[in-house]
Amino acid sequence: MCSSDLAEEIGPWRGAAKHSVIEHFVTEKTKLATKERQTLSKKIYRDFVEQVSAAYKDVPPIAGTEEALRKLAERGYLLATNTGFEREIVTPILSRLG
Repeated sequence: MCSSDLAEEIGPWRGAAKHSVIEHFVTEKTKLATKERQTLSKKIYRDFVEQVSAAYKDVPPIAGTEEALRKLAERGYLLATNTGFEREIVTPILSRLG
């Protein structure tokens, strides 16, 4: 499969919950029985969370992000995110920002 085919296949899933993406592709790409698919999907997801968490652990925030979020919070704005990453990935990232 060439990279443009892969991009087309993955494209519609951008922003979706990552566990759903993994479940979809495990179902699409394997001939495993339901229980084995579920087990494999969970293992892939755990590995994914570990790798993403490790990758983002030392990534510095975009310049000005911490100050902007602090000022918005001080002024009473409710802050939220919109992401395909689950809380177990997003919470540590946001916690580092204060």
